[in-house]
Amino acid sequence: SYDGTGSPPFPYNGLANNMNPDEDDRWSVVETLPFEFCFFGNLEQQFQVGSNGLIRFEVDPNDTGYQSNEFLFNLDLPNNTQEALAEGNIFTPVHDIDPSVADSDEIGYEVLGTYPNRVLVVSYFAVSLYSSDCNNLRATHMAVLYEFSNVIEIYIQDKPVCPGWNDGNAALGIQNNDGDIAYVPPGRNTSDSPWTAS
Repeated sequence: SYDGTGSPPFPYNGLANNMNPDEDDRWSVVETLPFEFCFFGNLEQQFQVGSNGLIRFEVDPNDTGYQSNEFLFNLDLPNNTQEALAEGNIFTPVHDIDPSVADSDEIGYEVLGTYPNRVLVVSYFAVSLYSSDCNNLRATHMAVLYEFSNVIEIYIQDKPVCPGWNDGNAALGIQNNDGDIAYVPPGRNTSDSPWTAS
C-alpha cells in the first residue's frame, strides 16, 4: 500500500474508536480483532493500545488505567526485563508521550476494509511529549496491520525528542511475546536515542 511519498494509506486522525485517555501512561481495555493476525507464529485476535506508542497482543484485562503502561526505559529491544518494553509487541515508536495534556490530540483505532483485505489502523495524532518543558512538541505516528498478509507498516509524520526527560529514549520495531526476538530498523533502537523522524 506504500505510495512512495511517505504518506500513510489512512488518516492519522478521525478514526472510529477514539481511545483518548484523560490519564497518562495507561493501557486501553482489551479490544478484539475481527480477523486472525499471525505474529511470530501466533494467531492473535485481541490487542491493547498503550498510550506511549505501543500495541500488545499478550493482553491483560486487569492491566488498564493510570500508570498501567510504564514509561521509563533505557535498554534496547528485544527486552523482557523493563516493563515499558517487555509488555509491548509493536512499537510505533514507544516513547513517553502524554495524551492528558492537549484536547486536540487523538489516540484511536479502526478496522477498515472488507474480507479478505481488512486492516487494523492504530494511530497517535498530535500527542504531546511528556514533561512541561516539552508539552508543546507533538508526536504523530501509526501502525497498520494487514489481514492475511500479516504485514505491519509503521508511518511517522513527526517524532520529536525531549532530551531532558528519560534521555529522549525511543524505540521503533516489533518483538515477540517472550521479549527475546525483535526487529528494529537501523538507527531506531533505544541506544540510538535521542533520534527524531518525520
